[in-house]
Amino acid sequence: MKRRTFFTSLVVLASVLLAIAGAWKLLERQHWLSVVPSRLGIERILYVAEDSWGFGPGGNETGVIVYELSPAMAESIAARGMTGIAGPDGPIDWRQTPLNGPKVWFEGEGALPQTGPVLAPRLYNYLNRYGFGIPVDPAIMADIDHALIEAGNYYAHTRSGVFLVMPKARRVVFAFAG
Repeated sequence: MKRRTFFTSLVVLASVLLAIAGAWKLLERQHWLSVVPSRLGIERILYVAEDSWGFGPGGNETGVIVYELSPAMAESIAARGMTGIAGPDGPIDWRQTPLNGPKVWFEGEGALPQTGPVLAPRLYNYLNRYGFGIPVDPAIMADIDHALIEAGNYYAHTRSGVFLVMPKARRVVFAFAG
């Protein structure tokens, strides 16, 4: 009888732990979806890389989230731009690429050396600006770096991070470091 009670307890414990893990993943997904402007109609998260050091004031979080943009929304943005698309914190000042500022994209502590005569913005430099960079898939990093200098994309710096909207690639990126 004791053996049966033990196994029943293990099954119950495993079920509870799985339910907690599933609830955590659902909350995490909802959080990642909540940072992107709702008018973009994002439903799918393609990639997440993030890490944090500490809590509260003085703590640091760094990350990159890549979302899928629907074909209809990508076409709409390509035709009309980002006018009227506000973020969770209110209006956003959308700008067209190529990105030409601020300097944290080009230089600073931990920045990659510039190899050409024209300064190129790099996601790595932005993420590593406080020395808390994270590993990001090199292919994703290269796509983002290319989108930063290619015409036809849009970016906006917000209180919590930076959005990069790439209509041709049907991607939205949210990067944060701080």
